[in-house]
Amino acid sequence: MRHLQVRDIVTADPVTVTAGTQLKNLAGILVSEKTSGVPVLSLQGEIVGVATERDLLKKRNSGETLTATAGRTCATGRGGRSSRPKPPGT
Repeated sequence: MRHLQVRDIVTADPVTVTAGTQLKNLAGILVSEKTSGVPVLSLQGEIVGVATERDLLKKRNSGETLTATAGRTCATGRGGRSSRPKPPGT
């Protein structure tokens, strides 16, 4: 029996956001893409973190509005598909 590896289940072309994305837009992306998290890219296209549904819930529970931008990886920017090449074996 073969052991599954990350490359067997990875999403090769994920939707991504940047650190400037408004949180309300992140929420819309998570809902429309039916996913619980997306990679956050720098303006140079490097992965700087992951923005998740949990990040949004923590922000909401802190009393801040979802229209605010924040630091860390839960503050995100333009959405779009990554243009990075697919990993080998995918």
